[in-house]
Amino acid sequence: MKKILDILRGRGGFSLIEVLMAVTLIVVIMAIIAPDIASSGRKAKLRADMASAASIGRALELYIAEENITGNITNYGESELNEILVDKGYLTRISSPKSADEWSAHYIDNRVTVKAGGVELYPTPDKMEVKKDES
Repeated sequence: MKKILDILRGRGGFSLIEVLMAVTLIVVIMAIIAPDIASSGRKAKLRADMASAASIGRALELYIAEENITGNITNYGESELNEILVDKGYLTRISSPKSADEWSAHYIDNRVTVKAGGVELYPTPDKMEVKKDES
């Protein structure tokens, strides 16, 4: 054991090459990881909005079915959604979207769509937005 300690004490430290190799390795790892870390916040916001849009869409479909609404209603803004869904008890509250400015919903040809900032999130998200987000 004493021989090992003597060998370690006799060494003067790390060489410049060893330090440069360690720093280079850390930089390469950070370059690989950084884009994933940067995009994870956007992905989380989009997934949260997709879940909220599904709740809004299902509540709106229930409202339309119970009220026997026929015909096309082209646009429900965020204030109309609050009046219809929250005030009448279909939802407890509608939170603001995390990835956009405000919600909008459409009822056309017996199909409800919910958008956040113009991006359709319910019933299926816009494929372009999801591909951009996941890459």
